[in-house]
Amino acid sequence: MKRGSIVAVCRSDRKGIPKRSIKKGRLVQSHGLEFDAHAGSWHRQVSVLDIGDIREMEAKGLTLRPGAFGENLVIGGIETSDLGLGSRLKLGEAEIEITQIGKVCHDRCAIYYSAGDCIMPRRGLFAEVRADGAVRAGDPVEVVHRVPRRHLQVAVLKGEGRAGDDIAARLQAGEDIHLAWSGSSAAGEVQQRTIRELCGRGLDLLVVVSSDAHAFSRSVDPGTEVACPNGLRGRVAKTLVALVDEDDPAFDADILCSELLAELHPGATPGVLTMPTLAPTVAGAQ
Repeated sequence: MKRGSIVAVCRSDRKGIPKRSIKKGRLVQSHGLEFDAHAGSWHRQVSVLDIGDIREMEAKGLTLRPGAFGENLVIGGIETSDLGLGSRLKLGEAEIEITQIGKVCHDRCAIYYSAGDCIMPRRGLFAEVRADGAVRAGDPVEVVHRVPRRHLQVAVLKGEGRAGDDIAARLQAGEDIHLAWSGSSAAGEVQQRTIRELCGRGLDLLVVVSSDAHAFSRSVDPGTEVACPNGLRGRVAKTLVALVDEDDPAFDADILCSELLAELHPGATPGVLTMPTLAPTVAGAQ
């Protein structure tokens, strides 16, 4: 498997500003880069940029130092543009898992004005730390688990029953589909924030199993919500969001998943969209 290397390790004590290069750092499991402002108990513990993307910006006449875009790690020799959510990288002694691709910047920060642009929203990778370890410039980088970017990235926000598990199992069993996340959330504003946060990760599809249509409607982009046979549909940027009422007696996970995949692949043949029939022992399949 192709190996690359760490070009620079960077950190800052405040968010929204360029980071400074350091000789050596330590990635802490479930936390991030030690002493960095972005470290913590969330899904964007570490940020990564490809040196090739930075050099593209330098070719436009910018003079850039490591950390100019707020990145923690600059790496080279790895095709980062092909890495999807769930891909894992071993960096030196540590290991990270990609949890978000790009980000939404609502305001122009100090990084934008310092560098003349910010490529993190377009090219940045964000990750959680899965294994502790020291990191320094020159350390090897290896892709230990690759999820191709072309795979559909999906997530399921579950309800109280088994419908969410059933949907997740059917999607996960589909060809070229990666279940990037599944879990539950309280209704109301908490659910609304969770929907927006998940869509910010770069998902293609998010299925929400809930009876709280109000929180769903407030989460999706204005003008995108439509009523469909299996519930409501909407969009948050690139992410298709579907609301499913698990108490609906007419609910059918196979039909739902096929409909959603057809919407994501409008030109595909019906055979490609057929979901596998699961055994009754799997995640509540009927």
